[in-house]
Amino acid sequence: MIDTTAPTLDITSPTSGEGVGTTDYIIRGTVDDGEGKGVSTLEYSLKDPAGQGFDEENDWKPINKAAAWSVSGVNFSGTQGSRTLWVRASDGLNDAVIKSVSFHYDTEDPKLSEGTSGLTDALVNRNTSVNFGGTASDTNELKSVTVSVNGGTAETLTTTTAGAWTYVLPNSIEGPHALVFTATDVAGRTTSIKRNVLIDTIKPTPPVFTTDPGSYVTDSLAIAGTSSDTGSGIETAYYRVNGITGAAATGTLTGTDNWFATINIGNSGLNLGEGAHKVYVWTEDRAGN
Repeated sequence: MIDTTAPTLDITSPTSGEGVGTTDYIIRGTVDDGEGKGVSTLEYSLKDPAGQGFDEENDWKPINKAAAWSVSGVNFSGTQGSRTLWVRASDGLNDAVIKSVSFHYDTEDPKLSEGTSGLTDALVNRNTSVNFGGTASDTNELKSVTVSVNGGTAETLTTTTAGAWTYVLPNSIEGPHALVFTATDVAGRTTSIKRNVLIDTIKPTPPVFTTDPGSYVTDSLAIAGTSSDTGSGIETAYYRVNGITGAAATGTLTGTDNWFATINIGNSGLNLGEGAHKVYVWTEDRAGN
């Protein structure tokens, strides 16, 4: 038999650049010697055959010969990062053919932090844009940092060479925003951080009095009324006796949506003289409007 052609060899798993995150991996591939003598040896190695100190006798591991070959339980344990698998096939007549594939070995989740906002995953109310930022890293290689808002399509964020990232949640859309920041490494491992912000830029509706003080007050004045806010909700109701718009409050009222108070008209601190006076009431919501 004349055979002048070496076998054809391919590695199908792992693929180039694949992230491998297990110490119990199945390598796969194909080999074919066509019309030739047939494959006589099929081997793999996790060491570079051209590298210094390579042991030809012990560093090649046998593979059961088959057109579609595989080896179970291959242990890639060791240094995290870029790794290479070599496979060699020979028909015993021609030069052996060697194929290799480089991949990433990664068994640790990436690290992700967010400290710019000063928030946790608890819901907060804001009437301005909210700045987020932090760092992401991985013992092997970081693939991406993304943010998803209210379960929407993830947006890839720009990261610096040091892994720093930023994101601004605008205040242009009212309502709750559930944010999930996710760091993903090349092995597909992920770490996520959640933040919850309710954007509310709309002022509460003007308070409405439900009491009538009458024509004259001599000692105390009972006031009550209602307020409403469709966004974050009423936080505090304030009152002021006389004064101008923007002046400091005289005090706070009991209640929020339904508020009330009894004002001691005889309080010397009010400096009220005989005659007409006004009581002003305003409210502030939980977002500060």
